[in-house]
Amino acid sequence: MLILIPIFIFCMSFQAFGQETSTCINMDANPKNTFFIDQLKNPPKGSFLSLWKKSRSQISHAAVCVGCEKIEPSIGTQKLENISVDTQPNLEESEIEDRLLPDPIKIEKSYFGRYFYKNKNGKKIRISAAEAIEIIVYQAQRDLASTINEKVAQSFNINLELEIKKLQQEQSEHQNRLEGPPPKELNMRLDPKCVERTLHRFKTQGTRRACREDQGNGRVMTSNPCINKDVANYITWSMNKAFECMNDPKNPISKNLFFKKLNLESNFNFWIENNNSGSGIGQMTATGIKEVMGSSYDRNLKRTIKHDGRKMLERIMTSNPKCKMFEKVINPHLPARESIYPNPYKANKCAQLSMDEGLQRGLIASMALYRFYRDEQKIYSSENSMKALKIPRTNPDYNDIKNLLALMSYSRIGSQKARVIALSLQGKIKPDITVEKFKELVKKHKAAQYLRDLDDKFEIIKNPGEELICVGSY
Repeated sequence: MLILIPIFIFCMSFQAFGQETSTCINMDANPKNTFFIDQLKNPPKGSFLSLWKKSRSQISHAAVCVGCEKIEPSIGTQKLENISVDTQPNLEESEIEDRLLPDPIKIEKSYFGRYFYKNKNGKKIRISAAEAIEIIVYQAQRDLASTINEKVAQSFNINLELEIKKLQQEQSEHQNRLEGPPPKELNMRLDPKCVERTLHRFKTQGTRRACREDQGNGRVMTSNPCINKDVANYITWSMNKAFECMNDPKNPISKNLFFKKLNLESNFNFWIENNNSGSGIGQMTATGIKEVMGSSYDRNLKRTIKHDGRKMLERIMTSNPKCKMFEKVINPHLPARESIYPNPYKANKCAQLSMDEGLQRGLIASMALYRFYRDEQKIYSSENSMKALKIPRTNPDYNDIKNLLALMSYSRIGSQKARVIALSLQGKIKPDITVEKFKELVKKHKAAQYLRDLDDKFEIIKNPGEELICVGSY
């Protein structure tokens, strides 16, 4: 009895630990506040939440019916999807040896339409139609793979491979001479574990709003919502999709730097409205939203004019097919006079704070402003600063340095002061400067607090001595 008591206590404590509290990955969460977790369970059809859920459950049925016509022509892919195949039949021990499969297996059909094969001993073993299909599909896929491997082996030619590599190298060098080095991160993706780390290690600050849609102001939450791994995965999926839309293949946004930016700005708490007027995952202010979403009335021309950032965003949205999914939150085809911007959030805070459309709008707007500061602001863009610093495109770190410069336009200093900081480095910059050396020089400037905070806050989510890589082939 004395032995059973501690076991009972252990089991009870394990059960309590395994309840809802274990699903929360954010340290300051209220396990009872499952507002966002509940939204993921039954998302509305056509929503971003449903797209994410569908992307996780998609299973390819390609080549499922290879060889099906040999068994029964009426069986097709749609029927196969609903067939439950019992791959672990209940067999007596004495029957196991009789069921050993020969290789190859020849499926036969009796006069009465029943399927069977003969085992190694010549004994007929009856099987269901579903089992017969499974066996034939397996053998067909195995034979196809074997044939492909043989063809590849036969056609392999080491001299041809070396010639191809030589041509690829020449093409790469030519590309570098014309446009600078190819981007390092274009095909890389963010790792959800880094988003989870941030959500876990930082406490939320600001007003927490619960928005079921992007209309109205929602309701203020009195406790911090419980965030589980599914919500973290949805946030990461949304960021990767936004990158696919907003990235320029020749001049991509640095995913590593942008991860650090959101880590600093919001800790990925997309539901937070801060006292400094910043809202959502990108903590976009009214000024930033106005630039990339809005328009203004020109009294001299007596008509509404879209802002340059908005024009840039519309150009990106309409030229990249991967932006199609974001059209409903950005509305790139609206004429200037019909735009709901620049001031939608004064009466419609959920437009940037909802889990569905608000999160997506915040990501696209934040990336658009980043690109605007980097490439297209008339005077203070990072592109113009790079020209002033005489850093050539042939510099291997050209894009990394330019992306770093764009981040200095945030915080209190603004893009004008960011250019002043950059130009203060003239005379210290060499054409072949590395991004590490450039960063070291910039961070010494007393006004570059944003970049110092960027790195300091990233260090917090790392374990001691850990080299945390947040962007890779996941």
